[in-house]
Amino acid sequence: MVRTGIGQIRILFDIVFNPQNLIESSSQYTDQSAVNRLSTIISVTVFFLLNVILYALPLSLQGIGFVDADIIPLLINNSISIVSFGFLTYSLYHSGIWLVRGSNGLIPSYRIVMINTSIYLAIIFNLLWIGIFISNTLTGLFNWAFQVLFETVGYYIAIPPGFGDGFNSINPAEVSSLLLLDRAIIVGLLISSCYYLYVLYIGARRVHGLTRYESVLVMGFVLSSPITFAAISLIIGEYLNIPSFFRLGA
Repeated sequence: MVRTGIGQIRILFDIVFNPQNLIESSSQYTDQSAVNRLSTIISVTVFFLLNVILYALPLSLQGIGFVDADIIPLLINNSISIVSFGFLTYSLYHSGIWLVRGSNGLIPSYRIVMINTSIYLAIIFNLLWIGIFISNTLTGLFNWAFQVLFETVGYYIAIPPGFGDGFNSINPAEVSSLLLLDRAIIVGLLISSCYYLYVLYIGARRVHGLTRYESVLVMGFVLSSPITFAAISLIIGEYLNIPSFFRLGA
């Protein structure tokens, strides 16, 4: 999975122009030996972790992240956020496939989600942080969306005391205009999100043999991941007294 030379150029081309090539046919995984299965898991995991570090390290060196901390704790927290979201997406994605029809195995789903997460989700997270770092308007809009999500979920669980303290939120109705760079970041987020969902959709169809309708149902499971993540974070913070990942620091 880790490529060099022409292979790296090709994968960069595929990321933008031909993302379905990131998903290989199911025949590579259904009849693998135990050794080959282990090799697949290791290579995909190494690729994923290397990309997580490439995502988290620049943010941490700039002092940007989910907590106010020194570089090493910040690097750990920034890495945990995307790793946690990746494995949550994997669980929901494969559960959806299994419930809708039945799957061709855990390893194909693992490969699809981890590669997709390490590329497109990392791009999404980076664009979010760039927006927060350079634009007060985008920071306010992101905080507003973040609070709406957590307060909606928290209505059924519990919102930790002082959860919204210090958040500079801006309701979209209050925004009269956006700078060109703000618009570019929002468009980038939308495009990256579409790529992210598209690769998962193609993976469900090509690797697991689902129909279009079944694949769309699986995407419903994936789209529930932010709600599930918010619920888990609130439960951890409220009932286990463990600080939430989502304490923005800069």
